[in-house]
This record gives sequence, structure tokens and C-alpha cells, in this order.
Amino acid sequence: MEVLNQFYETVIDKWRNNKGKGTIHCNKPFSYATLAVTTIGKFVAKRGNASIFIVVQSFDMRKELISEFDRLKIDHSRITCVSQNYIRTSYKYNYDLVVLIDVTPFSIIQMFCDCTKFVMNILTNTKFLAPQTLSKVYIILPSINGEISMQQAKNAIICSPVEEHRIAVTISADDKAEYDKQSAYISNTMVIIGDIKNIDRIKHGDRQLGLSGAEVRDKIARANGWSETLDMSIPFNKEVDSAYNPTLLYEKACTVYEIMKKRRDLVTDNEAKLSHILDIIKDNPNKKFVIISKRGEFAALITKHLNANGVKCGDYHDCIEKAVAVDDDGVPILIKSGAHKGEPKIIGSQAISTANLRRYISGDIQILSTKNSSLNGLELTCDAWVITSPLCEDIRTIKGRFADLHFTTNPNIIYNLYCNGTLEATAISKIKGSAIHAIVENEQKNLYIDENTGDIIL
Repeated sequence: MEVLNQFYETVIDKWRNNKGKGTIHCNKPFSYATLAVTTIGKFVAKRGNASIFIVVQSFDMRKELISEFDRLKIDHSRITCVSQNYIRTSYKYNYDLVVLIDVTPFSIIQMFCDCTKFVMNILTNTKFLAPQTLSKVYIILPSINGEISMQQAKNAIICSPVEEHRIAVTISADDKAEYDKQSAYISNTMVIIGDIKNIDRIKHGDRQLGLSGAEVRDKIARANGWSETLDMSIPFNKEVDSAYNPTLLYEKACTVYEIMKKRRDLVTDNEAKLSHILDIIKDNPNKKFVIISKRGEFAALITKHLNANGVKCGDYHDCIEKAVAVDDDGVPILIKSGAHKGEPKIIGSQAISTANLRRYISGDIQILSTKNSSLNGLELTCDAWVITSPLCEDIRTIKGRFADLHFTTNPNIIYNLYCNGTLEATAISKIKGSAIHAIVENEQKNLYIDENTGDIIL
């Protein structure tokens, strides 16, 4: 993305102008891996035989760096990368460029600064270093300002180009009959109730006007010709009473609300979508997906379906059934003390979600299935999203609320499923494309993305 790339270019230029020594704060959404690899790529371009050494805080960082070298197509076969635990200050290191990432011992930072001409010190979080240590680091490796705020970067991510693949799903005849029946009831009832706001007013009253629910119902009834003295021998009066009797109005408001929820769930959680989701995953082998559903119940169903068809998927939401905790080898973990000593340890949705996120990041599973409201705090990088219903929220809103879900692709690849001939189709049709939002309907089979260049190929 242009804004993020501008940050990397700016800090690299400033680092170079500072004689190749400095500390760069690279907080999210900026990527320490992109900054490090881009710097190394530019360095190697000018010094083909340069020796380069990278020191990271943890081994997981090394894996992310290797992925970034591969993504940017920069050879890393002659680059050494180790964690700080393997560094010995008594040893003499001789390299042209050293990149330090979240290295905490000041002795290591000072040693490389003394023995190496070019040193880039990248910090993803200042909390890793005590204030007094950070002050000493700034003396030997001055802080470099990127001139682009984190908020600007987050805004850039929200507005990053999107390629949305819309996939129309045909629901079964039985589901369509039920959907039409529910829609007919909702339409007929809303003619009586009025707008959607009246449902809540009829049930709970109008706080703004200081009216109780009974008073609201009475006003609506009398405004439509109802009264206690209607002559029920007249057919028209019977129709008025059956439609606007205050007691019946309350029942209608409660019933139509429940039927609206059932109709919504019928389309958002429709099982006809499962085969399409499986096809998307199988058509993109070795790609990592986040599947976003409206409800946790459907997210759990997706996980079961994918695992049953040979695709490793984990849940990340609060609708997960409790399970027996297991270790890395799949052996059940037993309670070690107390009244339940020796019994299997049972864990809930939060522990299972955390474990699945760890498995996803490590590459043990390919897919993470979550629900729209469970995304807060979810930090990961994926190749694409699958949104199982346009009723989740629009794409920009999801990206804005959950800016720590990063894409490896540019444009961001998003698959959006909707049930044809339903309110989902109506909702998705209202969202139009733009210069940064390309829409691809699923009929266009001759359109795909070149993995090497990111270009759209016809």
C-alpha cells in the first residue's frame, strides 16, 4: 500500500542519511518484516557480496522474515538469522549489515553497534526495553521518525484495494418455500405495524415521548379506527379489530420480530453455502483463510464440514462446545490435584479459540472460522477472507473495526457469499464497486489473479 510503502522508504532514507545507524519504531500496522527485508534488498542491490546478519527476539520472527523474503523475491540463502539467545558478546562478529529486531539486552545492541558499520535496530514495542535502557540505545542508535502516524497507516489499510468475489448460492426448494412464507407474514404484518421502529415502540414504549408500550399500542389502534365499542357484527369492524386490537398488536410485534430473526438465520446460516466454501478452499491450496460468519453456530458448522472433508480448520468464537484439553502430541491433559485429580481437563471456548489462533499462526491449520463480533483483538495475517453473508457488515466496516487482520495480497482478496433471491441479494446489490473496490461475479470464471505479479488476468 502506498502509505505503508512511503513509511518504509522514508525511514530507510533517513537511516541511510544517518550513516546507516539508527533505531526505528515499527508498531502495527507497520511490518517489521517488510521494513527489514526491504532494507536488506536495497543494501544487497548496491553491495552484491554483502554479509548480513539478523538478530531477532524469538524464532517465530525468523519464520515471518523468511516468508517476507519469499514474498518480495529476495534471496536469503546467504543471510544469517538467529534469536538473541544464541548471541555471545565474547565472540567477534564480522558483518557488513546487522538488523536487530526487538533485541532486549543492551550489551548485544552495543556490541554490534561497536563492531558493525551499518546497524538497523527495529523495535515493535518500546515496552520490551526499560526506559533507562532505551535512553542508552538512542545515544548510540538515534531514533528515526517515519513522519507517518499509525492512524494514517490504519486508514491506508482500511482503504486498501479490494477484489470482492461475489458468489450467489441457490437455496433448497424447502428453504425457499419457508423463506417465502416468512417474507409474506412479515410484509402483511408490517403493513399493520408500520415501520421497523414501531416494533420496539409497541413492545417497550416510546421514551422520547414518555409513552408506555400500552399507550403506544392504544394510539396506533385508535388512529386506525379501532375502539372498544366497535360493532363486531359488521365484517369490516371485525377486520379492524383483528388487525389493530392493542392486545393483538403486541402479539404481532413479538411474532414478527421472531420471524425476522428466523428468516435472517435461514439465509445467513444456510447449509447450501458449505459446499461453496469448501470449493473456495480447495481451489486455493496452501492459502490461509479467515472465514467470517454472522453467527457462531454457523462458524462452528463450517469448521465441522471442512474438517470432515480433509481441510484443517479451527474455531475462534464463543459458540464452541467444551472439549478435553490435549498437549502438542494429542494426549489428554489430566488435572494434577484437587477433588478431580486424574480426570481430563475440560476447556471452554476462550481457551480453544486461543489455541486455534496459535495453531493458525504456526501453520498447523489453514483456516480459522470466526463470527463477525468475535474478531476484536484478533491479530493475524491471511491470504483471503470468506464472508459467509453480506448481513455481517460491509467490507470497509469490518476492515475498519478489525485493522489487525492483515492480508498478504494487494488487492485484498475477499469472497462474499449470498443466497440468491433473498434479502442477502438485496443487501449486497446496494454495495457498488469503485476505483479501489473491484467486484467479480462468480459467473466470470475467466478472471483470476497472477500469484507472481498480483495482476488481474483475463
